[in-house]
Amino acid sequence: MKTAIALLCFLIFVGPAQAMTHPFKSLYGDEIRFNVLRDNRTVGEYRTRFNATRDGWEARVEMSVSLRMMLLFSYEYRYYALERWQDGELAELSVLVDEDGDQQRLHLQRKNDRLTTAPLSDHFTYRPIQLPIFTTHHFDPRVIGQERILNTLTGKENQVEMIHEGETELMIAGKAVPCDRYRYEGDLRNTEVWYAKTGQWLKLRFPDKRGATIELECVACGISTDG
Repeated sequence: MKTAIALLCFLIFVGPAQAMTHPFKSLYGDEIRFNVLRDNRTVGEYRTRFNATRDGWEARVEMSVSLRMMLLFSYEYRYYALERWQDGELAELSVLVDEDGDQQRLHLQRKNDRLTTAPLSDHFTYRPIQLPIFTTHHFDPRVIGQERILNTLTGKENQVEMIHEGETELMIAGKAVPCDRYRYEGDLRNTEVWYAKTGQWLKLRFPDKRGATIELECVACGISTDG
């Protein structure tokens, strides 16, 4: 894990002449994909695409969930986000959430050493967020051990503690992959996340608003299934 994180740090901070690709190429390739499960039933998908840009790199995140309960209940959830990184720091975050047609948008942009946003109204107060900071998109293993994280649903800084729950294995495409399980405490309590020993994000678990268990399970997340 430490070797993978050290390599990731090196790739992020080398100059553009040396690194013409995004820093997660060796860890994931260009895309990671998860199935979304609700109480063990597949209800959607989650994916992140990485791209190099002229002055850094970006991650595009999408999540879609569809629930159908006979003719009594239906639910559609869509999540779209764009992270833009420059000089090793988050420079911009844009988020659109569409929950059964009810849309919410979020846009944060770097100004000097902080992330900030324009006021939504005269009564809206936004506290700028000190950089550097990682987001709740979870793909960056350097988040392990951090005490603060940017919640991409609220645009706010969450105070957290990541408790190591032990070593375990997850089955990825029929292969047992050694990993570490962490539990968030603080503002993100009741959230669990798994990372492979080689650094890849493998799984996420948290409760939804109705108390059901939501899990993101790896479909393609940089783990070789050969051998």
